[in-house]
Amino acid sequence: MTRFLTIMIFALLLPMSAMSQEEWLQPEERTADNPQIHKQDILDRLPDDDIIAHALRTPYVKPEYKVYDFCGTLTEEGVESIRSCATAMMEKSNLDAAIVFVSEDSWEYDDNEQFIMDFYDYNDFGCGEKHDGICVIVNMATHRFAIFDTGTPAQYNIAGSNLDNYITILQPYFRSNNYSGGIVALLNQFEEDCNIVLEWLKD
Repeated sequence: MTRFLTIMIFALLLPMSAMSQEEWLQPEERTADNPQIHKQDILDRLPDDDIIAHALRTPYVKPEYKVYDFCGTLTEEGVESIRSCATAMMEKSNLDAAIVFVSEDSWEYDDNEQFIMDFYDYNDFGCGEKHDGICVIVNMATHRFAIFDTGTPAQYNIAGSNLDNYITILQPYFRSNNYSGGIVALLNQFEEDCNIVLEWLKD
């Protein structure tokens, strides 16, 4: 799977509120006998042992929920605004989205990267054969933000070529604790950037 990942440091503040994880976690648990792996490209490129090991350490969520706040940063209204934006982006532009908030002060740089890639892969996100979409993680404890785009957007380096603009968009929202507003603004800009490239390819 084609992918691009960037990590940047932001001045994030402490979590604001808590929400229940029960609604967006899958009722089944991953086991070695039932790892819930769906993507054929993963099965094609990794040994079975690696697939199972990665899957078992990845939270098993419902991909239709789009927003996964493991540390209680977002309000219910914030979650709903992000989810509505992500759902509209999928319906209009065939781009999936997964937004993850964590608070893991023991994580290193590579931990954020590995978590976000596994989360997207092993929860079967993505539209079309290339699994087009974007996954965003905000680690409140380490003050790191990561963006991971996949499929067609990654093929044309959408996130990489527009990273400075995305940072400019996010900073004022995050500095004022408006995390949901920042993510919505990011998703809207990402969708616009992808559509510009796709329209250019048609000409």
